[in-house]
Amino acid sequence: MIVRNVVSHWVVLGALTVITVPVALGQSPADSALGLFFKTRYADALPLFEKAVKAEPANAELRAQLADTYRRMGRTGDAVRAAREALACPKRNA
Repeated sequence: MIVRNVVSHWVVLGALTVITVPVALGQSPADSALGLFFKTRYADALPLFEKAVKAEPANAELRAQLADTYRRMGRTGDAVRAAREALACPKRNA
């Protein structure tokens, strides 16, 4: 059995709304973002994908996932830009 340590970070939204954003210890931003993405928590996944892309700018897969996150959030212009950047990356899985 694999046991992962999870830390919940408090996030204050507005004056009275507080949510927790789970971040598994030892996970990369990309892995954490994917977990949130598959839970349809796109707004929480977005900054983690952006951080992962900054860390690995030549990674087309991360850029494509970022584009899909933007698309699902209705940010079409950002989605198109990120998709074009993914296609321009030299590091693409064929």
